[in-house]
Amino acid sequence: MKTAPLILQHSFRTIAPLPLLFFTTAITLISCTSTHPIKQAGMHYFTFQGEEYRIRTIVSSIEGESRNELIGRTFLAIDLNQDCRIDRIQLGDVDHSRAQEIYEYCIDSLIKDKKLKLIKRQENTYHIRDVFFDYEVKSYTSADSNNFNEFCIFDKRTPSNQVRHIYHDQHSDGKLDKLISGTISLQDAQIQYTRLINKGLKSGNLFQHSHQILVRKQ
Repeated sequence: MKTAPLILQHSFRTIAPLPLLFFTTAITLISCTSTHPIKQAGMHYFTFQGEEYRIRTIVSSIEGESRNELIGRTFLAIDLNQDCRIDRIQLGDVDHSRAQEIYEYCIDSLIKDKKLKLIKRQENTYHIRDVFFDYEVKSYTSADSNNFNEFCIFDKRTPSNQVRHIYHDQHSDGKLDKLISGTISLQDAQIQYTRLINKGLKSGNLFQHSHQILVRKQ
């Protein structure tokens, strides 16, 4: 399921599955020489339910290094591909759904302030559809160079497919390991994930490598 991504004019954001970036007015140029990768970082500050938070956006010319970081007083959460979905809690013990709630509040505030504009970026995504749901898998490489897949189910019976169920295949081996958000059980989601994998392998949109199943770059 493809939706046009968004980028902030003064801070950052995107909507699934193409990334969103937050550019603040105070951009820090980390490297800009012709012999080094280009990396930029921007920071956006906001308050949610009386607590102060920051979103730090990193934009890099190196594939896989761009990300958004949600920083709270006691935790650090990461949006690995800048698509408005928290992918992992890097530090602290905040609940994943709570971090997502805080993150979405900031993004919604930026939309209301009209600080977003469209951008485009390719990413490793494959999706299929049926009557009531869209199914999507994305392949990621984490900071420690390990691959994992994120599987999402979007309910088309809700406005703008807003209800989504998110799962992680932590080893990219075709087996879902963790329910991130949503109400569809891991067992029921596995049935649809297996169906998507079989279709993707048959069509060539997915491929197997070293016992892993990954999305082929488009």
